[in-house]
Amino acid sequence: MYHLRSMKKEGKISKLFSNENGQLGLKVSDSSEKKVISFVPDQKYGTPKTLNLAEIQALVNSKV
Repeated sequence: MYHLRSMKKEGKISKLFSNENGQLGLKVSDSSEKKVISFVPDQKYGTPKTLNLAEIQALVNSKV
């Protein structure tokens, strides 16, 4: 979360989202679609997944 807040402060991302379950998302620009970076498993005993810093940087740099 610290890195996401610093990226927002630097202007690399436009918006940062979190919900009541702790799921994180971001928008690279105001016109881009929301990208979810932490995933809650569909299965009861599934493992949650959160993108690491390198994956987030690649997502932001791709501007998709």
